[in-house]
Amino acid sequence: MFQYSHEMYVEDTDKVLSLVSDIPNIHIIAPIFGSLPLVTTLRNHLKCKVSIVKMSKYFDSDLEASWIYKDNISENENIVIIDDLYDTGETLENVYELVKTTYPNNKIQAITLFGKEDVPSWVRYIREYPGEWIRFVDWEPDE
Repeated sequence: MFQYSHEMYVEDTDKVLSLVSDIPNIHIIAPIFGSLPLVTTLRNHLKCKVSIVKMSKYFDSDLEASWIYKDNISENENIVIIDDLYDTGETLENVYELVKTTYPNNKIQAITLFGKEDVPSWVRYIREYPGEWIRFVDWEPDE
């Protein structure tokens, strides 16, 4: 189990902020739930709009993204999907397709805390995914 400390989170949040702080008219898309701590921190610094997406899977169907809250996304906004992890890519790719279908004229990119070398060109990540469960130390109760 990879121990991801609060100190590491603060460092990585600063790195994400440096990546997004120069993006004009930024609108953050947050897949619920893993992205919410990071998105809340970014929102407090950037004072930008945030929309929230949920992922659903019913029985044997494919994973599907849908809007929970959409904060008036306009064509001049640069959309950044923020999440904690890019592993299989299923979540981010579904969110990307939902956003691209709904807003085909907007620029869309994604930033995650953890990722792999083979991410799509529209995804950037801060740390290499360790390939094991990530325990967010100080965020989860001891077992």
